[in-house]
Amino acid sequence: MQISRSKQSKSELPVLPMVNVVFLLLVFFLVAGSIQKVEVVPIDPPIAESGKVLDEGHIVIALGKYDEIVLNDDLVTEEDLVPLLTKQLKDHPNRIITIKADNTLPAKKLIRTMDYVKAAGGQNLSLVTQAP
Repeated sequence: MQISRSKQSKSELPVLPMVNVVFLLLVFFLVAGSIQKVEVVPIDPPIAESGKVLDEGHIVIALGKYDEIVLNDDLVTEEDLVPLLTKQLKDHPNRIITIKADNTLPAKKLIRTMDYVKAAGGQNLSLVTQAP
């Protein structure tokens, strides 16, 4: 006596709902994790009544309130500032150098940094301020 067996079909996982879930997760992470440029050193620029908006140029020096010096997102020492600026200004001496200084920074430290820029051969200097 032979017993006939019914062939069971293999259960398949539906792919379309899985694709929808993956797509929704992708959209969620793109929206939730928007990429923003974060300042290495938090700077609160001083307020100025006059001035004009300039392109920040290619060289940015940030001076923090705790004596941090950041050159193009790299933390540097005061001694290394002139050689690094000289190297960057070697091929293009007319590049705009932007200084972002905290409003609590003593003026003599800002002036000393401006002297370093001049010693490195910088010709175009821009100070960042905020509108009132």
